[in-house]
Amino acid sequence: DAKNVRASIEVHVAGVLDGSVPSNHWLRLAARRWVADLERPELRMDWDEVGRLVEFIEGLRLVGGHAGESWTLLPWQRWVLASACGWRWSDGTPRTRMLLLQVARKNGKSTLMAGLSLWELVGRAKPGRAVHVIANKREQARIVLDTARDMARPILPEKTSTGSRCIQHNRVVCDWGFLDSQTAAEKSLDGLNPSMWIGDEVSEWRGRFVTKLTTATVGRDDALGCLITTPGNNPDLVYPELVNQCERMLEGELRLDDWQAFIYGVDDEDAIEDTATWGKANPSLGAALKLSTLERQWETMQLTPMGRVEFTRFHLARAVDVAGRWLEMQHWDAITEPADLPDGAEVWMGVDLSKSLDMSAVVLARPVAGGVVHLMGRYWYPEEHAREREITYQMPFRRWAMEGRLRLSPGREIDWGAIVEEIRELSRRYRIRQVAVDPWMAAYFIETLKAAGLPVVEHPQSIGVMGPAAQDWQNLWVGRKLRHGDDPILRTACANAAVKTDEAGNVRPSKAHSRGLIDPLIAAMMAVHSWALSQGTAPSMYEDGAGVG
Repeated sequence: DAKNVRASIEVHVAGVLDGSVPSNHWLRLAARRWVADLERPELRMDWDEVGRLVEFIEGLRLVGGHAGESWTLLPWQRWVLASACGWRWSDGTPRTRMLLLQVARKNGKSTLMAGLSLWELVGRAKPGRAVHVIANKREQARIVLDTARDMARPILPEKTSTGSRCIQHNRVVCDWGFLDSQTAAEKSLDGLNPSMWIGDEVSEWRGRFVTKLTTATVGRDDALGCLITTPGNNPDLVYPELVNQCERMLEGELRLDDWQAFIYGVDDEDAIEDTATWGKANPSLGAALKLSTLERQWETMQLTPMGRVEFTRFHLARAVDVAGRWLEMQHWDAITEPADLPDGAEVWMGVDLSKSLDMSAVVLARPVAGGVVHLMGRYWYPEEHAREREITYQMPFRRWAMEGRLRLSPGREIDWGAIVEEIRELSRRYRIRQVAVDPWMAAYFIETLKAAGLPVVEHPQSIGVMGPAAQDWQNLWVGRKLRHGDDPILRTACANAAVKTDEAGNVRPSKAHSRGLIDPLIAAMMAVHSWALSQGTAPSMYEDGAGVG
């Protein structure tokens, strides 16, 4: 009944907040928002409606391997359903119009949405219901539809009052409306007026169809859109933008009262092999999903780089890029020793230049005994772009500038003359062995440094050079031999980085595929690789003459 449903949700939310329920940063924020919203006088939770919804869905029969069995919704599923359908404004109108549910595979999200779609079509018994399941491919959309069709057989008559068959090949029809599947394409979505729509694997949608669908429902005061998905693997699609919007909402930066977001997944600092964290992405773990099943998957998938990427995305619900997040941040966070670059130290320097939207970076690398490398960075960004790009790049440029970590160059471009002066100043403090600079569009800059007596070497960004540099960096990273002083700018660049892979399996960082600016990382890699080459310890790809000059 409604009282028991309420109690189960309250216990679950309390467990999220006190840590007894495995939860990530975003789930804890969602729980805090839930608790705060219960205190808002203009809002109320319709527990009776939630109780009816849960009773209806639990009265359905499962399909597939558990065909014919009844089911009990898990507390996390009840919480999601209550957030989607239980909130009311003081005038009685529904609050929630959009729900985002990101969760790992095999946690029952498709079955849950099939049950919710039947509640909308049959359980509410309101005329004019139009429910659409939408995905990139009709076959994907049919997963939820076919589950709903099988669940609907025992609860619907053979025919409607007008003589139409209720269970059809591609639809479920009743006296109150219909449920069908659609593809995420302009033609398919034109003219729709859904009372509910379910976007399946929205992270793969290639158009701005969410906007199209939300505007299509503006005439209904009780319309609901549900986005269900695993994380995306392409930062160029619309889904990362939606997630960013929801994260800002949960952080309190945006007020989106008609949205609810449940972003399951391991935290960025979690090691992917740590089974103790897997429950953050898999709220059904221990019930519908067994830990031993995930462990067997991991044993196989960890053997290849792409397997690790796919396990991270599909089973740990951590966002990855096309080639996957390159650097696992627990290796950074494990290093607490300060960076040590005393005056007079022998150093190697990497310089990554930009003019407008990218960051310019100068990084010093000081190798010491045991293969440990100490790092120190200097960074520049255009002042006029700082405010508008903070949200885009999720980098607090102005705060970093106030803290003295970043120089804001006046205007809309970075003054390379200021960078030259900084390098000259550093050359008076340190014994600079080499200054590695990408020669692309930097001929005058290089000549200026050479004229000042600095030992410049050209370090192109080609795979032939950056491939071995990436291998150098990866070895130091995994070996935890970098001393970075917890530089937040370099850390953000490392966390942003994604790589491209050539046919031979060589990788290099890709600015196009990374989540944000990675210029500080590029400069650091150039400095480290310049040192490795001078010692003859760098990986070799240079038999073809592709080396640093």
